[in-house]
Amino acid sequence: MASGRHVRWIGPARVVVAACLAAVYAVGALADENSRFPPAGRPVAPTISSAYSTEAARDQHGEAEGVMNRLGVVPGRRVADIGAGDGYYTVRLARRLGAGAAIYAEDVSQEYLDRLAARLTREGVAGVTLVHGTPSDPRLPKQSVELAVMSHVYHEIEQPYEFLYRLHAALAP
Repeated sequence: MASGRHVRWIGPARVVVAACLAAVYAVGALADENSRFPPAGRPVAPTISSAYSTEAARDQHGEAEGVMNRLGVVPGRRVADIGAGDGYYTVRLARRLGAGAAIYAEDVSQEYLDRLAARLTREGVAGVTLVHGTPSDPRLPKQSVELAVMSHVYHEIEQPYEFLYRLHAALAP
């Protein structure tokens, strides 16, 4: 009689042990996925503003025009503005690329994206897809862009290795 109770208890115990082992394995697999990227190895700057400087001052120095010229930004290119903030590059990319352009404006701040959406509407800028990224993933569709512009933002990326790894997947071959 005692052995019968013992046998009945071992069956459910095996299920519990198997479930615990599966959970430990899953947590280990997640840890392995996250640990394959080293830490930043540098201080990460806090985000203190959605704009680097005034747009007029940046334009006076020819910042966006110079960058877009060097990068060969021409109509038909698919481009992402990483850390778009207030949209300095987003707006200028849209103007340069024209109607039907494929532009992604990515930021980790939903507040910044909301302000950028209002700006795009106010200025009549079309063809921009807003993307709410994370500190480790810009969340751009695979092979969606040929070029990613990162201006005044890299020092704020908390997990740069993982972020760049995931950004690479968004680049078209």
